[in-house]
Amino acid sequence: MDKQTLKKHIDELAGFVGVLCIILPVATIAIGLRIWIRLRFASRLGADDCILMLSHFVNLACTGFWLYVHVRQKYYQPRSTELFDALSTPFVISVGTYVLSSVLVKITIGLFFLRIAQQKWQKYVVLGPTILYTFFLIISLTIVLLRCGVPIIPVVLLVSDQCPISPRLEQILGLNIASLNALCDWVFAAVPTHLLLTSQRLSRDAKFSSCFIIGLAVAGSIVSIVRLPYFADSRFGPMLFETNHMIIFLSVLETAVGAIAISLVTLKPLLQMRRKCRSHVSYVSANAVLAEGHRPLGSADWMYSACVAKTQSSKVFELKGVRGLGVLPDVSMTETNASRDDEVELPAIPAASYRQSFTMIRVPNRIMPPIDEVLRDGGRRGSGSYPSVSDGTTR
Repeated sequence: MDKQTLKKHIDELAGFVGVLCIILPVATIAIGLRIWIRLRFASRLGADDCILMLSHFVNLACTGFWLYVHVRQKYYQPRSTELFDALSTPFVISVGTYVLSSVLVKITIGLFFLRIAQQKWQKYVVLGPTILYTFFLIISLTIVLLRCGVPIIPVVLLVSDQCPISPRLEQILGLNIASLNALCDWVFAAVPTHLLLTSQRLSRDAKFSSCFIIGLAVAGSIVSIVRLPYFADSRFGPMLFETNHMIIFLSVLETAVGAIAISLVTLKPLLQMRRKCRSHVSYVSANAVLAEGHRPLGSADWMYSACVAKTQSSKVFELKGVRGLGVLPDVSMTETNASRDDEVELPAIPAASYRQSFTMIRVPNRIMPPIDEVLRDGGRRGSGSYPSVSDGTTR
């Protein structure tokens, strides 16, 4: 590889790594928070959670194989036999892992939108594109891997133009996959948009958060559209490594954005939580409670000391924040709620599942001692200072 080509290659690699070092950690954190929320409030994981985690792990594996191929390219002459002998196998693996991660994340998104769909036509709108995309992607991968027959030899698969299936197949399938992926994203975005338009009682914050998630879905479709020109220039042959690195990079980016979007929809309880300090008790003197000059004459400080007990739980959260396990209208872990609004009543939940913070002020009930106690005390000190009980006269 000449110096000019090498410099261009290094600059591209630095840009790719810089973007992935931001997007992939953000996706990992978002998925981790999603799992924590589900375990914390629902006490178990759903099928979509497990599929999403698997999709992210596969996407990370795809990134690793793709980076390996892209880094090792600089040690070989472009379009050389040595280049294809060394890097064909990891390249094919990166393509396969990309397809698998894309299918898994699309299934996860489809499961979520199926759960929030309230009407039968909405379920069909979500289910149809999901099945179509999954089926088409699996069939496309099978055709690509078997285009030269069996056994599958990566070098022959990527370079040969003598196979029964034309090397232009990659271009045709790639354009269809990217277009169908963008279509799925737009269809998925239509369901929450319809819920927002038909809902009359959603708060402004709920609508804003829902629009934010829809915007992320649209961002994923934009990545798919950006890939279209690169698919138009790609084909199996000697220039494969020079024309396909951007396609896989954008595919990894698109899958990560989808994972972030579908994870953020479950973080509403995290945003609603309000952590309190641990329980503690403080005592306030009567001088700080009663106004100066209003204390009855002859009273002792202990009679007017106010005990203020502040009992707070260490973890207090609004129960409304748990509803739906997400920012979009009510979504439960196992079923579709009958209502779409954020203001409906919650199902009955045992009182032991949450505690309410309150402040209790205890003030002694006896502002003055009983009269008989006063008389007994007066009898011990002398009989000249207190009124008589028997005749009501003063001695």
